[in-house]
Amino acid sequence: MRLTALSKWHQFQGFADPTDNPDVRKTLPGIARIHGKPKKKAKALPIEDLEKIVAMLQPDTDLPILRNSALLQVAFFGAFRRSEIAVLTAEEIAWEPEGLVITLTHSKTDQDGEGITKAIPYGECGGICCPATALKL
Repeated sequence: MRLTALSKWHQFQGFADPTDNPDVRKTLPGIARIHGKPKKKAKALPIEDLEKIVAMLQPDTDLPILRNSALLQVAFFGAFRRSEIAVLTAEEIAWEPEGLVITLTHSKTDQDGEGITKAIPYGECGGICCPATALKL
């Protein structure tokens, strides 16, 4: 972004573009490493908010609403990214007596393509959030 701004400013002023120089292109990332700031991350959804969402969806028997509730709970308790939930298939879900095991074949954090396995146990009895139970419905 900064290189683009520098380039455009120099072009607008009628000067030679210094960003064409490879040394300039190498220097700016080094400056960013030394003086950079961490990227702002989105705040995680508190469990209390998830419980409120699930409670609002609970009394409904509409299939898309039940699906959305299950997806929200599985994504939350499995700590899945949007992209991971979007491509999740039934073949990647294994049911165990203790809950479910999800094996992702592709993930941003799995650069070697080995696959990532996550277990999600059944929730406590009486609790409103139980991703395994919600997914079984």
